[in-house]
Amino acid sequence: RVLSECAEQQQRRKASAADQHQLVSAMAEQRSFGGTAVLSSLPLQAALFLNCYSTPVWFAACIAVTALQGDDGALGPALSKVAYIVLIIAEPLRLYLGYTGNLLEKVPALSAFFLLTFFVEMPCCVYIMQRDGVQPLELVANIFLFLFLAWEAWFSAKAVAYISSEQAARYRVLTSLDPDVAGQRHAMRETTM
Repeated sequence: RVLSECAEQQQRRKASAADQHQLVSAMAEQRSFGGTAVLSSLPLQAALFLNCYSTPVWFAACIAVTALQGDDGALGPALSKVAYIVLIIAEPLRLYLGYTGNLLEKVPALSAFFLLTFFVEMPCCVYIMQRDGVQPLELVANIFLFLFLAWEAWFSAKAVAYISSEQAARYRVLTSLDPDVAGQRHAMRETTM
């Protein structure tokens, strides 16, 4: 009787492992494109594409406004120039990290893109838009930049969550299906108990 119960348990384990393997295979086929699952975010990629082409226009507007502002020693224009310098330095790095993180599905690069967007560029852009004496060209250019930043921040946060959860699920499936890894885990549990 005990032997038959053990045999039934082993058959159930084999059946559940086979079912799990079939389920993973079906999920991979369902979401695959050319044999590999694509996890990149299309809305984020569209925003990055449009932002790459609108950045030179924004940069030219920033240079024109900065050149037109006089240096009267006031703190406002000086701080806005510092904010523009930070934006001009951070923007190419941010766009590179966004492209790399999204297309290559690299969570660290995509997270760095989100952090640069949310904690560096958005505050600088808000400061420039709300300060006294803002020029109309400057306001319009920075409103467009802020809309891109908000769009990219929203979709990059969703992409980081989705890609990291999918990669974690792949890892769990791979470690649970590999008999060597499962045997090592089981042996480690027995030694610790």
